[in-house]
Amino acid sequence: EYLPASGFLETDVSYANDRITPSAEFERVTILGAQELDTFTYSMALENVLHPRVRSRLGVRLIDTTARQNRLAADGSLNVALGERWVGRLNVGWAHEKPVFDSFLTGVSFDYEMSERLILNLFGRFYHDTGEIQNSLPANNAPPGLNGYQAGAGFRYQWDRSALKLVGGPYFSRYEPITSAAPFFEGLYASRDWGFVQIAYSLDF
Repeated sequence: EYLPASGFLETDVSYANDRITPSAEFERVTILGAQELDTFTYSMALENVLHPRVRSRLGVRLIDTTARQNRLAADGSLNVALGERWVGRLNVGWAHEKPVFDSFLTGVSFDYEMSERLILNLFGRFYHDTGEIQNSLPANNAPPGLNGYQAGAGFRYQWDRSALKLVGGPYFSRYEPITSAAPFFEGLYASRDWGFVQIAYSLDF
């Protein structure tokens, strides 16, 4: 807390170990012959109260994974109290990994306090990437570039120690043309229209 009640710095270091499942069809271990992947993630975030009605957060991450280039990522958010009952949130994110991977995401949401316990939520999100660069099989099965579009609406009801949330809406995935010479992956990365529903219940002990 570098500024009393208004400026916060957070740092994290994490480690993950993943065992790779061999490919049954090609009878070999995936990910360039590696049997395990070790991932170290280093992150730092700044959170600031810019105004009694405005709060911001900015984070950066460095991700180091076996047999891959380091991935650098950043994300930011801005929460604004638009009125006594309205809250708006803006989120953006970016990532880059050499030689050719880039991604970008943005989203906006609005919460409206219909009563002391009932909150209405509306949101929209957009995601873009240039396609993953790591093949896990001998054939080129890396996904092509992707654009994703999501919108939704929902409610959250708050009790004294618990809350119930219901959200739903459409999601659209749009892949770029496949350049792989392996035709059996064409159906895997086909553009699709989805619908989603999420129900969540939380309880504080």
